[in-house]
Amino acid sequence: DAPGGGVTVKSVQEGSPAAQSGLRPNDMIVGIGRMPIANLKAFKEAAKDATLLLLNVRRGSQALLIPIR
Repeated sequence: DAPGGGVTVKSVQEGSPAAQSGLRPNDMIVGIGRMPIANLKAFKEAAKDATLLLLNVRRGSQALLIPIR
């Protein structure tokens, strides 16, 4: 969990859908779709039954949308 909300990506498994979509370690996931993510529990709850995740990611000063199947 990060100060101010969001979840920091600690690592990304090589070859995983997240890695193939461009997610990187130290990315900050701040939302899924239109839902803000405050912490890891909220992330797991929002991602639980999803077949497609549209992650709102902060990478340094950039804001990115990363789709993960």
